[in-house]
This record gives sequence, structure tokens and C-alpha cells, in this order.
Amino acid sequence: MRFDEQVQDYWNKRSQGFAQVRRRELASTDAEAWRRFILSYLPQGKDLVILDVGTGTGFLAILLAQSGYHVVGLDSSAHMLKQAQESAAALDVHVQFCQGDAQRVAFPDGAFDVIVTRN
Repeated sequence: MRFDEQVQDYWNKRSQGFAQVRRRELASTDAEAWRRFILSYLPQGKDLVILDVGTGTGFLAILLAQSGYHVVGLDSSAHMLKQAQESAAALDVHVQFCQGDAQRVAFPDGAFDVIVTRN
């Protein structure tokens, strides 16, 4: 098994438990602290398109979409992305989640105003 397949397999297996932790975090005061921290670095009053690389279960992507930004969440794990979609839907938030390799992103240069990642 190739290394990238091993990584996907690892996160696919952990996706459900990891999603439970992140859902609790989204409902906690930690989410607001993360939001304030990230927003302090973003230009105010601009309609930004943001890429969340390695989005996992979508924690940052969801926070940023809740803040009014257009967000794309990229991850290599299909199971993590499924959990991210479920979390976003439960919170009535729109994020475009897509599967792909964070080391070889398939987006054209300049497609995003901001790129974020966590962990």
C-alpha cells in the first residue's frame, strides 16, 4: 500500500470518532475563540473565497462559512469528508467539500483569497 493510501486509510478509520470530537468543539466556546482568532487576520468587509486544506471533518471550513465566507474544504479522506458534509448540513451551512491531495491541489493559481489549515 502506498503512503498516501495508508494516510487515507488511517483517517477513514478514525473519521467517526474524530467527527464526534469536532462536533462537540463546534458547539463549545472553543469554536468562538477559533473564529475570533482567524477573523482577526482576515481583511474586513471583503467577500473572500477560502480554501481549508486538510479540512478533515470541516471544523475551520464550517466556522468560516458561518462567518459568511465562500469556503472549499479539501481532504484526501472520503470518510472525513462525509462527516464534514453531515456536520455542515446539521448546522445549515454551505461548504464545498472535495476530495484531493493537499500536496498537489488541482485548483488554478489565484483561485482563493485565503488558505487555512489546522493541525
